[in-house]
Amino acid sequence: GSRGAPDHLRVLLGVSWFLDAALSNSDGNGWGADLALTFGPYALHGEFADFGEEFAREIDVFNGHRITLQDGQPLSVTFSRRVARDGEVALRFQRADDVDTTEAFGVGANWSPGGGPARFVADLELVDGDTRDFSLFSLGIVLGSSGLARPFAGDVVE
Repeated sequence: GSRGAPDHLRVLLGVSWFLDAALSNSDGNGWGADLALTFGPYALHGEFADFGEEFAREIDVFNGHRITLQDGQPLSVTFSRRVARDGEVALRFQRADDVDTTEAFGVGANWSPGGGPARFVADLELVDGDTRDFSLFSLGIVLGSSGLARPFAGDVVE
């Protein structure tokens, strides 16, 4: 998110390659990339992966609603804006590129009282797929994870 982001463009890029021989059909491999942009109160974060032809895995990402990932290209994009000094709102789109063509659109908000290490989170996800449509609402608290302002950030712009 944009908490602690400086009043200039900051770009972080990550690239990875992986081999999942233990849980895939044979040599399930792939690569991924993520990009994070922040500018003052705004943040944009995207993630992309390209799974190899042998990649196959069933995972539980929606509280008991399992999805099967195979050769595909899942992605996620999140846009957020800081609200006042201690809050943030976000919009998210996710495409699993699974066998059920699962996509999700979400809206979330978080609040870190006093800028401290505790963060209260609310999130609503609307999930759509070929064989299932449902929504998930979650409330949570995060303690100590990315909760403090970054020392190199400079002045925070509201």
